[in-house]
Amino acid sequence: CRFFRPQQTTSSESEMVMEKETAEEAYLRLGTGGHEKTVDQVKSLHDFSAIDLSKQLVLPKYVAFKGDNDMYLRARIIQKYNYLEFSSSDIADSTVVNTIFPNYANGNVRIKSNHFNRFWRLSPNWIWADSADSSSRDRDTLFRVVMLPDYIGLQNLGNSRYCKRLTADRKTSCLNAAVDTITLEARLRVEEAVLSREIYGVEFKLSEARIYGEKPITFPSMTSTNDTNEPHAKTLTLKYEETQAKTWSSTVSLKIGVTAKLRAGIPVIAEGKVEVSTEFNSEYEWGSSVHTTASQEASYHAVVPPMTKVTVRAAVTQGSVDVPFSYTQRDILTTGEVVTYKMDDGLFTGMNNYNFQFEATQEPI
Repeated sequence: CRFFRPQQTTSSESEMVMEKETAEEAYLRLGTGGHEKTVDQVKSLHDFSAIDLSKQLVLPKYVAFKGDNDMYLRARIIQKYNYLEFSSSDIADSTVVNTIFPNYANGNVRIKSNHFNRFWRLSPNWIWADSADSSSRDRDTLFRVVMLPDYIGLQNLGNSRYCKRLTADRKTSCLNAAVDTITLEARLRVEEAVLSREIYGVEFKLSEARIYGEKPITFPSMTSTNDTNEPHAKTLTLKYEETQAKTWSSTVSLKIGVTAKLRAGIPVIAEGKVEVSTEFNSEYEWGSSVHTTASQEASYHAVVPPMTKVTVRAAVTQGSVDVPFSYTQRDILTTGEVVTYKMDDGLFTGMNNYNFQFEATQEPI
C-alpha cells in the first residue's frame, strides 16, 4: 500500500509526498509548530499536491555546500562539539566534503561529514555532525531537499524547519534549522567535490528511442526555363544551412558545476529510424545543449523539355529524438580519490533534419 505524506514548504503552502511506509508509520504533518494529525483526523487531501518521487533528481554523492556569505560549509569543533560552519573559501578543503545518502522510497537524504565521519543531526536546533546511527529511524538525522533553479533548501524532519546560516550563542555562521521558509540565509548552493570527470562507455538503447515533433521544412523553389526546340540537361543546386542540437543528461543523478570529458556517439534520425553516427569527444557541460550549424548543398539533375519551365521544390523533415543510455563515470575527487560509477540513467535528446526530397513540376511556356 502507498501512503502520502504532506510536508509544509512555506507558511501557506503544503505538499503531499508519496511514501512506501507501513500504516503505523504513515502520518500527515499539518500547519506549523510540529503539530501532527493521524490519517483518520484529516478530512480532505484536496489542499495538497502529489509529487512523484520517481521523477525527482538525486543530489550527487560527494558535495560541498556554500552559504549566502559565499563561504563553504566546513566541519569544525566548537566548544567540544562537531559544528558545521560557513567559513571555508576552498572546495579542496577536506573539511567541506559531505556524502549524500538518499532514501529512494521517500526522497529524503542523510548527510555525512567526511571529516568527522558522522551524520548530520539536529541538536537542539544546531546541526551537529555527530551521529553514528546508520539507520534512518532518527528523524533528527533526516533532511528533505527542496530543489530550486539556483540553490536548494534543506529541511530537517526533526523540527520541520529549514537550515540556515546563523550567528548566535557565541557561534558564527553555523548551520541551524531555524526557519519555516527558505530565507536568504537558508539558500544553499551545492557543488560537487570533484576535480575532474570523464564519461565514457556510452551504450544507447536504440530499441527504446522515441521520435517526436516531426515537421516539414520547405526551401525556396528553383526554376529552369528551356525556350529552345531541344531538351536541355540542367543541374539545379540548393545551398542551405542545417542545424543540429544534442544534449546528454541524466534522469536521476544530478551533476552540478563539473565539466566532463565526454566520449559518446551521436544518435540521429535517418529514414524514419534512429542510428548512431559520428562520435562526440570533447569537454562538455552535462545537461547543456550543443547546437551546430553546417552549410550544405543538394543538387537536382533535370532534363528540361523544349519550350518548358521546370520548377523544383525541396523539403526536409525536422524531428527530435530521445534515447536512453547507460554509461561509465570516472571522478577524481578533491581528496585525490578516484571513484568509478556504472550509471543507467542517461538520456540523449537530439534534433536533426532527414528525408530530404525534391519535387519537380513542368509547365509549357
